[in-house]
Amino acid sequence: MTGRGRALTELMRRRKLALEEFEINVFSVYAPQTGCTDDEKDEFWTTLQDEFEKVAEDERCVIGGDLNGHVGRGSDVISRVHGGMCYGEGNEDGERVIDFAISNDMVISNTIFTKRQEHLITYKSDGRASQIDYLLYRRRNMVEIINCKVIPGDHVTNQHRLVVMDLNIKVSQVHSTPKPGPKIKWHRLKDQEKKE
Repeated sequence: MTGRGRALTELMRRRKLALEEFEINVFSVYAPQTGCTDDEKDEFWTTLQDEFEKVAEDERCVIGGDLNGHVGRGSDVISRVHGGMCYGEGNEDGERVIDFAISNDMVISNTIFTKRQEHLITYKSDGRASQIDYLLYRRRNMVEIINCKVIPGDHVTNQHRLVVMDLNIKVSQVHSTPKPGPKIKWHRLKDQEKKE
């Protein structure tokens, strides 16, 4: 692996949680900032795409982190992945986030729910505020998303706020209790004929 490839693995981590009823893959990512070159950004998104394609279609998947893009208000074209609730205007890096979500049929969870503007802001520094941290989830499992919110008082770092997605994943209830065998009806032994 090249030095740059090693650096990319530090910007992207995937963990697979194998639970009893299902598996969920969690990606923690940090996309290159606006000042980085297009080559660096392309390499990041290509690597993320390659890693995402390793996840089986039937497994749940969450991609979360600092994607360093502004997705903007959205439009009818992207309403499949974007709920329209966002802070600020979109930019080119935000278009990369949207393109990734569209091409992989994922929804940008923190654009779905109606929130006050202050509860959409994920990054604040030196009087600037923006929404650059996102949680993406497979669109076919979208019904499991109960809420996605920013916790204004909790900071991951000095500038980044905590983004939380509440999921309600229903699993089938399998009862492993064995069926009881046939019942012995002892009271029938009172009859002499049945005793024999």
